[in-house]
Amino acid sequence: MNTNALTKVGVALAAIFLMVSAAATPAVAASTLNYDDGQAPNPQFSTDVTVDSWDNGEFNSPLEYYDDSGDAATLGGELNRSTDVDDLGTGTVNPISLTATDISIAEFGEFPRKDEGDNVASFLDASEWTTSGASTSEVTTAPNVEAIRYTGSATSDAATYGNFSISSSAEKRYIQIAADVTSASGTPELRVEDQDGDYVAVELYNSSANQSADGVLANQTGEGHVMQVQVGSLAVQGSGDGTITDIAALNVTGQATVDFSLVNVERTSPYTFGERYVQTDDDEELETETIREPHGEYSVHSVDTLGAMFDDAVVKGLSYPAHVEAAMLPAEDVDATFKGDNAYPQWDSVADIYYRMTLPDAYDLSYSNVELSQTSEWPGTRYVSVEMVEGAGDTDFEDIESWTSLTSSFDAQDKDITLDSTVSPGTEYALHYEIKLTGDEASAMQSAGGPGVMEGEGGGFWSMLFSPIGAIGTAIAGLLTGRKFEVI
Repeated sequence: MNTNALTKVGVALAAIFLMVSAAATPAVAASTLNYDDGQAPNPQFSTDVTVDSWDNGEFNSPLEYYDDSGDAATLGGELNRSTDVDDLGTGTVNPISLTATDISIAEFGEFPRKDEGDNVASFLDASEWTTSGASTSEVTTAPNVEAIRYTGSATSDAATYGNFSISSSAEKRYIQIAADVTSASGTPELRVEDQDGDYVAVELYNSSANQSADGVLANQTGEGHVMQVQVGSLAVQGSGDGTITDIAALNVTGQATVDFSLVNVERTSPYTFGERYVQTDDDEELETETIREPHGEYSVHSVDTLGAMFDDAVVKGLSYPAHVEAAMLPAEDVDATFKGDNAYPQWDSVADIYYRMTLPDAYDLSYSNVELSQTSEWPGTRYVSVEMVEGAGDTDFEDIESWTSLTSSFDAQDKDITLDSTVSPGTEYALHYEIKLTGDEASAMQSAGGPGVMEGEGGGFWSMLFSPIGAIGTAIAGLLTGRKFEVI
């Protein structure tokens, strides 16, 4: 062997050593794992979320909330949302739920509007009502949602609000009510009274009436009843001239306990409480329906459909179904390597993947029906190990002890597996997967542009020839013999 050949061998060995060292166990950041086509394991929390105070004036997404420091934060997940007509009734087509009387809206307390500055009157002020047998008191229908409570124990009991007058377009005005009906008997009413003795009436409660009928607020007790009906559409009663031209008072009468968060007879157009998807025919298409008279908790397909009055509203108890999955984790909560040097000669690589997952714990967030689960992406024989630790905190993955094995549950492909059905918000879960892969599968599990995959040692002569160790021998042979070998 001549000196020139030995020099070439030395240079080649040094270069290949650096190549092998760099490629031995390439690390993959969270953003480079392919959870779709690459079938990277993708465990997820599924849950129903309730945001205690959802601020439409500050938030752009239902996933936002105030953390315990009072700062806006975002739940790192997605709504369970569908636009498939077959999913109507599952809670995913109209996923966002709220209650009309649990919404703090400044405009709801502004009747009667006496001036453009600070309003000097409000139906929410119990001192502005006069009562006969009944009582009125200032209450809330939800935290910081002001309301006036009417309590009447006999059919002749009444409370009157007369601190306003409307002398133009009276019949075009809408009677607008949002209320919680706690108890009722008979047919308690709210009357809009003309100054000459005429009036129109709406029923606050009638157990035998159709709740969607004009002039009926509720046919059962409960929260969040809304009614909007035009004065001119109702039959005029009383002792006047038979028309409503000058509205002078509101009169609530009858046996009931009702908390009003909205009373208004000034507007000439109804409020919009959002939109929902419905199916009204057989064309298998979703249609949009505007919500004007919700009852109880109701659902919309998007917070963007709430009316203009909601621009600065705070919704108490906004709820929705959501999921938080590994694919959404920040890079620091994922550690993935692909090992070509492994104990399985017939496999080119073993994916070694760690996740750290948690549901945020905050005073303004509550959860129900919480579950940590996943669908197995690979046949059972591919899983070397699957294990989990609950309460891992911020311990480095390599320092975590006392793993609980879940491998036996991963015995088939496309199997739905519950990892934990008693999830506690704020608890850190660490999950660890080892999965046997071919070279192509390992490459696919990393997004385009990710680091290359170390080829395995096993698989016979050709696998050895094309592995990094084989490449060393191939290069040396080529230099010594003068023949060229190409590794592909």
